[in-house]
Amino acid sequence: MRPAPLPRLFDREVRHLHCVGVGGMGVAPLAIYLAQLGYTVSGEDDALTGPVRELLGPIDNPRYLLARRRIWRIFREDYFALPEILARKKEFAEMFAKKWRRAVGPIELVYTRTAEGRRLLLRARIHSLAGAFQKRGKRVSCWK
Repeated sequence: MRPAPLPRLFDREVRHLHCVGVGGMGVAPLAIYLAQLGYTVSGEDDALTGPVRELLGPIDNPRYLLARRRIWRIFREDYFALPEILARKKEFAEMFAKKWRRAVGPIELVYTRTAEGRRLLLRARIHSLAGAFQKRGKRVSCWK
């Protein structure tokens, strides 16, 4: 099955986009959205801000998790850790999830301090896109 053709930008056929300043809260969600549409997205920034690093980095032990379930066969399931500064209050987390849904697409806000949330957190550590690029530790038992 062939993927749907990408929309034309500025009356040109574009497949790859390079974002400058991708570390900020303005361009980072845009880059994620464009990648979900099927574009190849690269980017650069002097430094990722702390909250963006938490959002796009590997999942450790966040209080809230953003879970995007698999949609048809187009988008894979993916998970994002809500930055600590936004996870302090439930209202902040819900507001961020609402804004994410409007700007990027459907997402589920999950509180990870419940049994169901913990199960999803363990799954997120394995299946998150950022986790795919992390080196896996291996356990070695050595008896001497």
